Amino acid sequence: MDRLVVSLVAYVTVLVQVGLLAAWPLWGAVPHLIALGTVVFVMRREPRLGLWWIGVGGVLTDLLLPVPIGSTTVGLLLAFLLATLLLRHVVSDVSWWVGLILGGLLVAAAE
Repeated sequence: MDRLVVSLVAYVTVLVQVGLLAAWPLWGAVPHLIALGTVVFVMRREPRLGLWWIGVGGVLTDLLLPVPIGSTTVGLLLAFLLATLLLRHVVSDVSWWVGLILGGLLVAAAE
């Protein structure tokens, strides 16, 4: 049931990113909502659902945008791996600033 909910939310998130935010960018840029959503799964320490989120969201993003298939997914997977390892081995206390750093790291690595 969790995977179904994550898949549906990822689907709606990709549609908002590709459709609505592409037409009306925020301050001249389009945020990568799948990368930002990945931060939630990294911070909650749920790697299986995070990988499912990346799989569904990354593939849908690749299919709806004119980019090579797999380019978004591979970048998100590498960023997810790096953020998970960083959170496991370096940071013991998860706070709001860790979320900001991980969010910036994931968005930068996914692009």
